[in-house]
This record gives sequence, structure tokens and C-alpha cells, in this order.
Amino acid sequence: MKANCLTRALDQWNENREEYRLYYNSNHVISIEKSYEDIVLDVMDGYGLPEYLPLKDFGLYYFWGSFSLAPKYIILLTEYLETE
Repeated sequence: MKANCLTRALDQWNENREEYRLYYNSNHVISIEKSYEDIVLDVMDGYGLPEYLPLKDFGLYYFWGSFSLAPKYIILLTEYLETE
């Protein structure tokens, strides 16, 4: 499986689960350090950039189908969603 924005964000979150939150805008997944998330999201909104929403707003089955996730990433995504 080729890496994509979701798998990279999940890997980053898995390296430091307490530090990152993941967001999606129907096109791209990003990871943001928790200490900066309000600032980053406000700045992006101020520039009229697409709205990024928490992954929980989309759910496991959305990402599973859209990103053709390998079993490792289905597990990581499930674990991540349980923390949101």
C-alpha cells in the first residue's frame, strides 16, 4: 500500500498520541499539535481555506472506503477515533 496523507497522519499520531489531533477537509488529512490547533484552525479559516473537521465527523467507514486502508491503519484509525 502506498502512503497517503491519512496513513502519514496516523503514523505521526501513533508516534506521540498525546500530542496530535487529526483533521480532514474532504480532500486532505492533516495532523496538528494540540497546543496549536485553535490557532492553526483560526488562521486557516481567516484565509478562507477549506474547513478542516475532526475525523470523528466522518467516521471509520468513510476513511476505510475512501483510502483503501491496510489492516494496520484500520486498527490505528479505530484507536484514534476512540480517543476523540
